[in-house]
Formats: sequence, structure tokens, C-alpha cells
Amino acid sequence: MENISIGFLFSKDRKFVSLIKRKEDSSELIKLTGIGGHIEIGESALDAMIREFEEEAGLKIDSWKQFAVLRIKDVTVNVFKAFSDDLYQIQTKEKDMARFYSVHSLYLYDSWYNVKYLTEMALDDSIINSTIIY
Repeated sequence: MENISIGFLFSKDRKFVSLIKRKEDSSELIKLTGIGGHIEIGESALDAMIREFEEEAGLKIDSWKQFAVLRIKDVTVNVFKAFSDDLYQIQTKEKDMARFYSVHSLYLYDSWYNVKYLTEMALDDSIINSTIIY
């Protein structure tokens, strides 16, 4: 079983979101997705989210709130959101390119199939914790 944490950091006015351009497995396609990565042995999903975001985007964000869990075959993806204007200080720290994008323009970009609906879910304050099974 593979366990992953990904997060969407939004500006306080909810107009921008942090995403990362990542190469799709087994292809040359580069698509936008949430920032995050694998949960290490003995690490909580939240601790992995904090660590991965700092490693990939150069920001230590402690205010993550989990709002969804995706179950795709043998993979569990813990999905987090946070709101901070530190978003504008994002820096690429690893090989993939992290930056912020306009929430209202996400349809213009090639993204992984779940990015658009996950950002919509994250912005919906009535969604507290959802499980989505593929």
C-alpha cells in the first residue's frame, strides 16, 4: 500500500492556488498537480504534508487541514488545504516546478484529472472530510 499526502495552498482571498508541474508516470506528459509526496515510515499524513511542501515549494506551512482521502487501487492520497499569502513566496526546490496559478484559470492548463475538482472541494467550506474511491 502506497500512502501519499498532497496539498493545495490558497491565497487568503482564495484567488490563487499553489500547484506543481510533474511528469506523469511512464510518459513525457507534464501536468499540474497538488504539491506533496510519499509518507515516510512512522510519519503522519500531516507531518508528511508539512515536510513535502517545504521540500518542494520552500515554505513551511503549519496550518494544513485535511479535507479528503482518495483511494485508488493500492494508493491512499491524503488531501490537505491551507490559506496563506505566503503563497506568493513559493520557490521551486526540487526538479519539478512549483508556482501559483489563478483558481479561475485552471481550465487553461493541462492538469491531472482530479486537480480541478479537488481545488473546488478545498474551497467549499462545507466539505470537512470526504473519502473518494476510484
